[in-house]
Amino acid sequence: MTRPVRYKAPIKDRDKRRGLLGWRAGACALILAVNVGAQTGADENGARPAYCRDLIGIMQSAKTSFNDLKANSGPGSAPGTRRWQAKRHLSGTLGCTIREEGKTELGPVTVYACDVHHSNDQARALGAFEHVAQILEVCLPRPWSVARSANSAGSHAIQLLEARAPGDRRRVTLRFVYGSRTQRAQVLLMFTDQVPTLPL
Repeated sequence: MTRPVRYKAPIKDRDKRRGLLGWRAGACALILAVNVGAQTGADENGARPAYCRDLIGIMQSAKTSFNDLKANSGPGSAPGTRRWQAKRHLSGTLGCTIREEGKTELGPVTVYACDVHHSNDQARALGAFEHVAQILEVCLPRPWSVARSANSAGSHAIQLLEARAPGDRRRVTLRFVYGSRTQRAQVLLMFTDQVPTLPL
């Protein structure tokens, strides 16, 4: 096992609070995860670095639509939907919420969403996206696998990373969006309790 290297982020003091699972603690967690051999594919109950256990804990909570993490219910953005504050937030994010987004044959789709990064710096946002992508690739247990895609929608450039497992209705999605008109970039990390059975 190699010795973890201390992470030094070249960012200004005023930016240190923003970071991502990573421009601060998350980066160290990623170094630790790689050095202890977390890519060996332990199952969801396997021993992993602290950050990986937190992430997998959210995945486990998705099995019950995040009921153990919900607090202070309120109306959602769409008619007939609900929104909650999250009792627990992933370390290094700007904050997390729980919300309903549409329905499947099993009922409302519930999403635990974390704001990872937002700024007018496209390169920095892409760096945040790639950093969290690496953390997911290290932390996700077998048989979860990761697929990437990129496209554009009007004035928006979009990159997606989606993690799934055979026969599992849960999803983990990392999304980068940059608007050329607004020159605003955002990175979101989302855990979904169920998706339609039809191909996405």
